[in-house]
Amino acid sequence: EEWLLKFGFDYYKSNNSYQLDTKLGFSIWGRIISGFNVYYESDEIGETFKYVHQLQNLIFALTGNELTM
Repeated sequence: EEWLLKFGFDYYKSNNSYQLDTKLGFSIWGRIISGFNVYYESDEIGETFKYVHQLQNLIFALTGNELTM
């Protein structure tokens, strides 16, 4: 949870979820227990991921920038 908040995710208590919106038009949404998915214009794309290194790899692949704390 701490890492997600440091990475810029917003926490939504109402449904216990986290979301990161990007300037590129995609967002990452999910829950710690069930994993995260990528959405582009409300469509889910790709596979569910659960590990921080997968998130870091995804952000780097999409933006060319490292995701750091």
